[in-house]
Amino acid sequence: MRTDFIHTHGVVLQALARAGRALILKYPKSWKKKIVNLKSIDWRRANSRMWEGRALVGGQLSKAHQNVVLTANAIKNHLDLELSDDELRVEDAYKRGANGIEKATA
Repeated sequence: MRTDFIHTHGVVLQALARAGRALILKYPKSWKKKIVNLKSIDWRRANSRMWEGRALVGGQLSKAHQNVVLTANAIKNHLDLELSDDELRVEDAYKRGANGIEKATA
């Protein structure tokens, strides 16, 4: 499973914790109903459109802080949760890319 999917790796587990905390803070009484939306995320490592540059760098998993934040951002966006100012800053830098040119979004 670990070779084909990313959801059992540290970077994603940390990202899930960040997203889960935000979910519980925003929906303290109904978070359990909303967390089921995680089932619809494509956790396959081959889903490079979603995970490359976030959980994956050059096809390899990266547990760097920036990658944890970017992975959490993807999960939070999927759960319709707002990003914090710091998360937005990291997301904006990711979308600009290393050379400052805006990346195409899916």
